Amino acid sequence: MVGHVCRFNPRCIAAKREIDIGSIGHVVSLNDRPNVPAAWAAGALDKVNPISDTGIHDIDLMLWFTGARVTSVYTQTLRVNNYAYPDMFKIMYRFDNGASAIYESA
Repeated sequence: MVGHVCRFNPRCIAAKREIDIGSIGHVVSLNDRPNVPAAWAAGALDKVNPISDTGIHDIDLMLWFTGARVTSVYTQTLRVNNYAYPDMFKIMYRFDNGASAIYESA
């Protein structure tokens, strides 16, 4: 079971509430850039893929906020520092309600 822990973050709950009541309009575009310290990369990117390790939480928020399903995904990754897993990535999503999203490393 995936623990969607971000759904319990008070800031995320507040954002979802505002989306649901329509006070900030209909979600048509999302842009997510996780704030991962460079010092973390050296110890982690030879062990875990950042997209599946922590990115799943950001992606879950996109699904939760839009209330939509993903219809297409395009991904590019890059290994700048020769870790086992990419240290740079960009993922573009299209949802069945017409919304789009970009999830990218800093």
